[in-house]
Amino acid sequence: MLCSTCKKIVNASSERIDENENSYFRHHDGLRALRAAAESGCQLCQTLLDQLPEDLGQQVDNSLHNEGDQSIAESRISKDSDVQFTLDDLLSDQGRYVLDVRVNVGRGTSLARVYFVRDEESHTERERLRPRLTGLDDSLGLAQDWINTCLTKHIQCRKPDVKLVHNFARVLEVDFESQDHSLRLVEGSEILEGSRYITLSHCWGGISFTKLTSTNYKSFCQSISYEALPKTFRDAIDITRLLSVRYLWIDSLCIVQDTIEDWQNQAPQMGQIYHNSWCNLAATAAKDGRDGLFRFLDRRPQTLEPLFVEVADMGQPKFHELGDSDPTSFEPGAWRGLPHPRENTSWQGMAPGLYECIDRDLWFRNVSDSPLGRRAWVVQERLLAPRVLHFGRGQLFWECNALKACELYPDGLPDKADLLSSAELKCQEITSCYEYQSSSSITEEWNIIGPSPRILQSWHDVVKNYSRANLTFESDKLAALAGLASVFAERIPAAYLGGIWAVHLPRQLMWAIRWPSQPPEKLMAPSWSWASANGELRNTVDIDDIITERLASIRDIKCSGSLLEASGHLLFKGRLIPCVLSYDAEARPDKQCNPLVRGLERAAFVQPDTDSFRQVEFSRSYFCLPFLIFYDATEPSTPEVAGLVLEFTKEKGTFRRFGAFRTNNAMDRDGDRHPDWVYDESVQPRTHTQYGRVFLMDIEDELAEVDEQFYLSYEPTPAKRTFANFTFVII
Repeated sequence: MLCSTCKKIVNASSERIDENENSYFRHHDGLRALRAAAESGCQLCQTLLDQLPEDLGQQVDNSLHNEGDQSIAESRISKDSDVQFTLDDLLSDQGRYVLDVRVNVGRGTSLARVYFVRDEESHTERERLRPRLTGLDDSLGLAQDWINTCLTKHIQCRKPDVKLVHNFARVLEVDFESQDHSLRLVEGSEILEGSRYITLSHCWGGISFTKLTSTNYKSFCQSISYEALPKTFRDAIDITRLLSVRYLWIDSLCIVQDTIEDWQNQAPQMGQIYHNSWCNLAATAAKDGRDGLFRFLDRRPQTLEPLFVEVADMGQPKFHELGDSDPTSFEPGAWRGLPHPRENTSWQGMAPGLYECIDRDLWFRNVSDSPLGRRAWVVQERLLAPRVLHFGRGQLFWECNALKACELYPDGLPDKADLLSSAELKCQEITSCYEYQSSSSITEEWNIIGPSPRILQSWHDVVKNYSRANLTFESDKLAALAGLASVFAERIPAAYLGGIWAVHLPRQLMWAIRWPSQPPEKLMAPSWSWASANGELRNTVDIDDIITERLASIRDIKCSGSLLEASGHLLFKGRLIPCVLSYDAEARPDKQCNPLVRGLERAAFVQPDTDSFRQVEFSRSYFCLPFLIFYDATEPSTPEVAGLVLEFTKEKGTFRRFGAFRTNNAMDRDGDRHPDWVYDESVQPRTHTQYGRVFLMDIEDELAEVDEQFYLSYEPTPAKRTFANFTFVII
């Protein structure tokens, strides 16, 4: 069902906001009208409303009160030409449009987006789609179906009969056969061998709640008061009983919270605890224990019904009538003549036909970017658990190695509008038998520059997602990933070096921080590990880039510690090129710190690991360590150089990592656009600096400018003696 306003927009009969903007239309006059339309049963308005922040209503009320003006929602309908995903090719001959709704609140703007995907299913198949019942029993019945299907039919999720892990110290016993809420803590010796158990992922929040301590330990072994527990815990206990499972593991009730010794013993085991669970219950939408698991019950029935829109034939162009030469085509050949609102072309509406409305960010918004999804500890809990039942904001979501589903799409997320690809996949290598195959000596394994094995790519994806999540305590940087690292260690026969693995190190060491922030108060890893910095990780050398030459080598590794904390150094042999750093506060954050490097033919851009460069004394000694020559996969004709920026520690031949750098083909040494660089390849092919002109300094220059205090030893390159190989340490 659509309201009259939405019907006018999809049929291009709504009032345009600006006659010069063919694709902008007037939508509802404010958030209250949008909400009223959703309450009246408009599925499109409800879908848009679900995408807006939960507190937006309060923002609107404050805006109206303070400014005396009405918040206006504007809609724009256009072809999806700005979003580039791999699934676009599968949809290019079906037709796709995107509806944007911008709700202006004071000085801020919130965006909701719905994709219209041309639907080609038969009406017979569609008649099988029935509105689902929305009660708790219906939702939990569907959850039980997902679990049963996973256990019996998903080959990717099968593994031998699960037994409790060896170091499972204690767990909660739920008496599901009795009528009361009896609950107690049982130790490992009391646990029935081979029993199933459920785990819980939840946000602690800033509230005080009942926890296991050395004081109440004995009483908990007798009985735990159900009423004294936070709502999320009580809901998890109720679901465990309904699923007829005897044991439930909750971190704050199974790890003694006031003794560091018990935490240190149990933290490395948490990976195996979640890995061997029968199912993980995730309080995905709950900010803390007061919210509980059942927030999704406060919903309207239309949120669980697929939305199909029939665009009437009002004389607008049909898909089969449009060709590459049609004036309403956009990028002929790429989009096969799909009608698109563009400048100097009258927008006549979408081509007639049946469309399915897809909320492409459904999974991201409700799972990945949820209060729980932004918690760093949950990354390993989600990835290691064989199956996860997410209790979301508006519905249940299901996640296992074989299926991503929700109540709206109980049989799996549709492969439309990139919805499936936007839901990042679980790391199947964790539960598979895939391993890293060692084929050379240890030193050679350290320095391999070829494509990363699949298991290392998976680790990189894990770490990248983990770096975006939040930690309450910086000291948990490695601890919150320790369980996952222990599982990967079974697949990678190499030392774990505080967040990275002692194989294929050139690619692993070329990490960078997207938006540098304050450095950690206490370092939990060496400076060359990503775990020494805070912030979202990015690649200096992308996974698809082709590395043609390694310019430095790792000669020795000394690293000690545990899964929770590490220290050590790398012994390098390579070039040391002095650089002078400059800071421009007016530049973009990722361009504020730039070096002047005499030894490079092109400009090099530094990506600092922290924002401490704002306070550093730039008179201190900094060096570039060129590490790799590589080609961008999209521009294989132009080589680039990437490496590390090092800061001298005042100890002979010893450095810390300051950041990473890479050259820019379009810029010369002074940061000006390179004279040979041409943007439009149709006018002239790109003729960037050639391979032999990457470096300027010769061996005499380097020895003159690199004082003896900066290296342990040096020797010329054996072949041509064109530059020096210095030996030094990075801690």
